[in-house]
Amino acid sequence: MGHIYQQTVIDTYSKIGFAKLYDRKNALVAADMLNDRVIPFFEQHDLKLMRMLTDRGTEYCGNRENHEYELYLAVEDIDHSKIKAKSPQTNGICERFNRTVQNEFYAIAFRKKIYTSIEQLQADLDMWMNSYNTQRTHSGKYCFGKTPMQTFIEGIAVARKYQLQNQEMIKPNEQDKISFGCEDDETCVTSQQTSDSFLSDSKTNVRTSLDYYNLEYPNNILIAISVNATDISSVPVASHFVNVYFFGRLHSSLALI
Repeated sequence: MGHIYQQTVIDTYSKIGFAKLYDRKNALVAADMLNDRVIPFFEQHDLKLMRMLTDRGTEYCGNRENHEYELYLAVEDIDHSKIKAKSPQTNGICERFNRTVQNEFYAIAFRKKIYTSIEQLQADLDMWMNSYNTQRTHSGKYCFGKTPMQTFIEGIAVARKYQLQNQEMIKPNEQDKISFGCEDDETCVTSQQTSDSFLSDSKTNVRTSLDYYNLEYPNNILIAISVNATDISSVPVASHFVNVYFFGRLHSSLALI
């Protein structure tokens, strides 16, 4: 099978875990992990994923305008925190989970069965992950001997309350003004309004370059970075824009300052 890489995500409160195997390690597969496993799970329970804590590997860190993982987090409005360099203990919950997977799944599975494809190994890993999340009790800080899924379900009310409190702290209108340096309502221009006027009034000054990245995995995302201005004198706020497409549909337009 060659080299196998596991993308791991774990909820630090409930200890719900997600694991998916790939044959490579880059920003695209990191984004695919969130898009295929993590985000749908939280949406299924009507919760928003608010923050990701990662190490400083190149698959997680980079410039937003040309890094698929950072761009995906920006589109989904997810905060990104990074651990201190050479301090894996900062991400200790995930590191401990990886050791549990190694000891309780991989060490046993590779002695019982010869795998010829990632898909075979992924199927057995999914069965083990289901058992880990729904049957195996956990002694974590908030689990108190319950399974991760039980802890997650019981904590939904707390999570929604925290989410609402967070939304009340940020007023959208004020946030827009701060982001674009507006002093009053008349001069405040949203990224979408700027993008629309720029594309309609300055077509002769625009050079479009679409770079498509197609994932080779189910539920793939299609990302297109477009519209770089060769002459930005007519643009009052933003220097260029990032249009993000998912499944061929325009998801949003981001103005990069």
